[in-house]
Amino acid sequence: MGQSTTVRTADALYTGIKVQAGRGFLLPQGWLSGAVLSAVIGVLGVVGPCGCKAKSAPNQETPDKPKQVEMMMGGTKVTLEVADDEDTRRRGLMFRDSLAPNSGMLFVFSQEAIYPFWMKNTKIPLCIAFINSAGEIVGIRQMQPFDTTTMHMSFRPFRYAIEMEEGWFGAHGVKKGDTLRIPELP
Repeated sequence: MGQSTTVRTADALYTGIKVQAGRGFLLPQGWLSGAVLSAVIGVLGVVGPCGCKAKSAPNQETPDKPKQVEMMMGGTKVTLEVADDEDTRRRGLMFRDSLAPNSGMLFVFSQEAIYPFWMKNTKIPLCIAFINSAGEIVGIRQMQPFDTTTMHMSFRPFRYAIEMEEGWFGAHGVKKGDTLRIPELP
């Protein structure tokens, strides 16, 4: 087993268990008796009885292989990691040293609204396009590494956001008002 950390959120106290390097999960404080912890790990399939990673169903996100989609933007095929739940949206592109060419992240929200983004623990300069449910880009912003003072957002509601390397949208002729076809999500 790995290290244990304690995290206080606005609504509860959690204890994090690091299961393998760089990977972990949180449990409500007090759940850490050996029997309960073993049962939770077994049920979640984080580690099998041999200490190896449990198999996951095909086409599902695994710690080593995030969900991805491909789409066309500005005449270029791009590969986007999908951030469609609270944890992956919160983590975003933090702690990355670089992005592969023509790759980025697609943030998916359940409904149109105005969601703020920031650059906490993000090492690389990015640009972000905000896209409404119809696929129209309603705003594009540039974002600088480690900037925790600026909240980046569109002033019009959006359902999707795409982060790419700084300057990518301009270099590929993608601009506010363009319409994108958001692919079916895995």
